[in-house]
Amino acid sequence: MAAFKKVLTDIKRQESVHRVEKIQATIEQQTTFVLNRLRREGRSSFKDLCRGLNKRLKVVVTFLAILEMLKEHQIALYVEDNDPKQFYLDLKGIEEIMNPENKKQEQTN
Repeated sequence: MAAFKKVLTDIKRQESVHRVEKIQATIEQQTTFVLNRLRREGRSSFKDLCRGLNKRLKVVVTFLAILEMLKEHQIALYVEDNDPKQFYLDLKGIEEIMNPENKKQEQTN
């Protein structure tokens, strides 16, 4: 009986087929997409940024682009109410968001 189960298990493994899908977006394209959205609309949640992305792989590539932009300090990430599921992205630094008056004073000097 154990040998029978082993043969069936091996057959199931052999029949595994995975569909490979070509990604229609690059990290560079999604970087441009995110930067353009943030310039146009300002601070945005990841959920809002991904609204309208119709492919799961495109969401993954967008997330990778965001990680790369964070690493390169092109954007800032903020978590509200200590809930890591609710994070926001912005082109502005935390100092500028928390103290907008300081930024205005720097511009007038």
